Amino acid sequence: QSQYDTVLEYIEIGKQEGSECLAGGQALTGPEHANGYFVPPTVFDRVDPDSRIAQEEIFGPVLAIIRVPDFETGLEVCNNTQYGLTSSIYTADNSRAFRFIRGIDTGITHVNSPTMGGEAQLPFGGTKASARACSTEMTIKRANEVVPEPVHAGKDTRRQVLIGPDEAPNFALRKFIMEPGGGMPNHTNTVEHEQYVLAGRARIGIGDDVVRVEAGSVVYIPAGTPHWYEVEGNERFEFLCVVPNRPDHIEIIDEPT
Repeated sequence: QSQYDTVLEYIEIGKQEGSECLAGGQALTGPEHANGYFVPPTVFDRVDPDSRIAQEEIFGPVLAIIRVPDFETGLEVCNNTQYGLTSSIYTADNSRAFRFIRGIDTGITHVNSPTMGGEAQLPFGGTKASARACSTEMTIKRANEVVPEPVHAGKDTRRQVLIGPDEAPNFALRKFIMEPGGGMPNHTNTVEHEQYVLAGRARIGIGDDVVRVEAGSVVYIPAGTPHWYEVEGNERFEFLCVVPNRPDHIEIIDEPT
């Protein structure tokens, strides 16, 4: 049920983003589909390379067609993603196939065959975020060595990525620093947040609830739940935030009241 809902959600996202739905696009219903969860093959055309259905993993029968003017642009679009597990090129031009193999940033490339399946007789792993499962190296660093970056959606808010998606297989660890009077507007994220408050005090709106937190508080924010932050007092508000290593789309709703 959960994955069924996720696939249908992405199909609606594709429609809202302006892609042209050529086939499928809705759940299969009726007596013959009553015992299970059925989604027909869905094909979107004229997909923006930066759209969510082009950049995020759907794990369902959804195909995004991205039109490009030439080979070089196509290769650039293929590499413009955080994932790099497998790729495939269909061509009768051997030289173009080898140009693609040399230029594509994936763990394995198929020529004139689907990307499904690997080569069991060869060492195999992906690249970029798809290589997380292959990482066995331990990461040790000092937090003060990580340069804070401004969070442009917030007010007087900075973020340190202490452990990024390329350093750990399942979760990323971030530290947020909000100055007195700072905070974040009401927004949603597509991934859940687990947080531990290190210092300071703040009001946090989570859905319809408003809570006050301080050093030692533990906060869980489910994926898709509207939430906001307002720092209280004259002390910096600092907290650790753990998030799954999945694409996280933030949507600003409005300013807290």
